[in-house]
Amino acid sequence: MRRLRLLFILLAATSLSAASPVAELCPVQQTLYARSALRMRVAPSTSSALVGTIPRGRLVSVGTCSSGWCEVRYAGRSGYSSARYLTPLPPLSATGRVRTPRAARSCCRICTRGKACGNSCISRRYTCHRGRGCACNG
Repeated sequence: MRRLRLLFILLAATSLSAASPVAELCPVQQTLYARSALRMRVAPSTSSALVGTIPRGRLVSVGTCSSGWCEVRYAGRSGYSSARYLTPLPPLSATGRVRTPRAARSCCRICTRGKACGNSCISRRYTCHRGRGCACNG
């Protein structure tokens, strides 16, 4: 009887610690970039159904990783993606510049002497005739 009780407790503990469905991902461990267009799948297998595709350069919330696959969250969806295509650094464009999503971009130039005008700085005496750019007043 005692052995049976111990076996039941052991089985209950292993069922609780078994891999949970992706919708119940464990807390995010890190945020990484998609190195290229990244397929998000229902299960950690290339033969598994697709949940969606993560565009290159987008930030992805990553949970636990095992056997080359990571639990990921992107745009309200959860799934598994290959760890090979996740990187802590944003990918480079063809020109060698770092590509970041438009929402993640900040100031391209901080104007301390003059004022921001489009993507550059001009004297405070001048009137800016350009639209809003990435330059910021410092």
